Amino acid sequence: MASSGQDALRDEAVRLSAAPASNVGALTSLTSKLLDESTLLMPAKQALDAMINGLRSSVQAHRDIPEVEKVLAHYLQASETRSVAFEDVTCRAREVLADILESREAWVDAARVLAAIPLESSHRHVETEYKFHIYLRIGALYLEEEDAGMAETYVSRASMIAHEVNNTELQFKFKVQAARVNDAKRKYLQASQRYLDLSYTIPDEEARQAALSQAVTCAVLAPAGPRRSRLLATLFKDERTHALPQFHTLEAMHLQRIVRSEDLAKFAAGLAEHHKARTADGSTVLEKAVVEHNMLSATRVYDNITLEELGRLVNVSTEQAEHTVAQMIADGRLSGQINQLEGRVTFADAEHLVQDWDAAIAALCAHVNGLVEEIGHNHADWLAARAVATS
Repeated sequence: MASSGQDALRDEAVRLSAAPASNVGALTSLTSKLLDESTLLMPAKQALDAMINGLRSSVQAHRDIPEVEKVLAHYLQASETRSVAFEDVTCRAREVLADILESREAWVDAARVLAAIPLESSHRHVETEYKFHIYLRIGALYLEEEDAGMAETYVSRASMIAHEVNNTELQFKFKVQAARVNDAKRKYLQASQRYLDLSYTIPDEEARQAALSQAVTCAVLAPAGPRRSRLLATLFKDERTHALPQFHTLEAMHLQRIVRSEDLAKFAAGLAEHHKARTADGSTVLEKAVVEHNMLSATRVYDNITLEELGRLVNVSTEQAEHTVAQMIADGRLSGQINQLEGRVTFADAEHLVQDWDAAIAALCAHVNGLVEEIGHNHADWLAARAVATS
């Protein structure tokens, strides 16, 4: 008899959820009945599972969406007092509701619905891959809303467990989102490198070209300095970039030519809206990048120059020229000294700065190689096993 009662509840849930538009009242009443503590837990879970499956089918078929949303909203509110007992069902209900909200571009509402899923529950085991999937989905929603800060929060959470996930599709989504977050947060060096990596691995040719184009754009917008110079060189040597609309700008910057604003019209026309945002000093990201690039280019021509003349050369005020040079020197992106009494800046050898950077990287690589050799000497079996696992 008990089994017959369980089947009856499940059958009713299946029947009603097959036609939500005609059964909103009956579905909400059934939901309340199933969540009541007088109903046995297992039959209630089975019936609610069946109901959520039916509602999901309606959403996937793009029918009865408003009615499904009403039933899901009622379920989530009514289940709050028994959230622990019905965690699995609630997670699935939230995913379906997020599908609905996402379909009408309510990005933040969808993200908040998913963010309420208890991924660190002490009452049930949550698969790492599922956590990874949810973090990435929330991150993607905030990127659609152009909220880079919130997107970064969830992509960072995903990054902490990425090494535990073997799903190729999810790993690809993670790499794309990480690049987009770095781009949106104006971490252009990191974004450019990530886009460049993606340009080799994306299966679709058109998408590969788009990633390569983004890599060039972000490299141009990145703060001038040795790291940017190395990245520009890598992109310039990549023959695929020669067919891109941005190649003229890439070439000029790689060869450290002075770049004038009138030379950038074609490049600027291809920028996304978030690339056109203004910085704290009122300049655009591109304007700031060009000024810093031209500052470095000046070091190839001048051993020293007055700040007034430098400002005229890079088309900024004397005060802005001094501020920019001082910031670049402080950041280690330009080697030189400012004599404020004379209003003059003296440059060190820019090539020497790049060579020092290369030497530091070489020393770090040598140190890492030494550590690997020492590990191999003391733990040969472990190292051999790792080599096989990653081959």
